[in-house]
Amino acid sequence: MCPINPPLLFIAYPYYRRIRRCRGMTSKPFGVNITLLPAITPPDYVGYAKVIVDEGINIVETAGNNPRPVIEVLRSAPYKIYILHKWALSSEPRIDF
Repeated sequence: MCPINPPLLFIAYPYYRRIRRCRGMTSKPFGVNITLLPAITPPDYVGYAKVIVDEGINIVETAGNNPRPVIEVLRSAPYKIYILHKWALSSEPRIDF
């Protein structure tokens, strides 16, 4: 797995480049991580999710705040995406098949 964690100040285009760079380093499947941090001006998490769908990534881990807007975008993908969300109320991750 080649982890990608989008920095807070990046917009979607650099995120495309990071995913393509990771894809160029391996022929194996890989997943991405979106950490939903609280912020006065949060990054475009929904935009990151759209990039994930556009690039055909099918393993996504989210953590932090409410992932509902991101998960809605991921579920609208024309292919199956496996979503793992770690939430604070449980030590067990929730896997969405």
